[in-house]
Amino acid sequence: MRNRVPPHALGMVRVALAACALCIGFVLASRAPADAALHVCNATLRPATVAIAVLEPNATGTQSESEGWFQIDANTCTVVIDSDLTPGARYYLFAKSHALVWAGNPATGTKDTEFCTNASARFFYRDRTAPLCVGEGEQMTWFINETVHPPDWTINLYSP
Repeated sequence: MRNRVPPHALGMVRVALAACALCIGFVLASRAPADAALHVCNATLRPATVAIAVLEPNATGTQSESEGWFQIDANTCTVVIDSDLTPGARYYLFAKSHALVWAGNPATGTKDTEFCTNASARFFYRDRTAPLCVGEGEQMTWFINETVHPPDWTINLYSP
């Protein structure tokens, strides 16, 4: 003789399975897409001006990008790269405000390096090295090597 499941028990199992499926659906539907980017936050009392540079994985100094200027108000953040950060890429930052400068220092023996910037205008340079950085307002500027963890990262500017 076979054991029979009472009809009311089957109904409760169906309701429980439907509720689980509905919960899983809500969880999957409510997941927001990743907000991957490089953010710079200015934790000082004065506005800051920021430039960034990137060396892709396995790139040499002649395969770089530098971009500026991003204006960041006091105690605010802004996105300077609005996409996933590349694993293995090297990211660099130069920033200045009224009385502070966040810049690389070749004497420290770190991985800081120079990139082309334009002191008088917004810029985006690709593969602009010292011999090519000679246009009006252009200059080689020391940047700080920043450790970032893809796909999303925030760099904070603090007063010393």
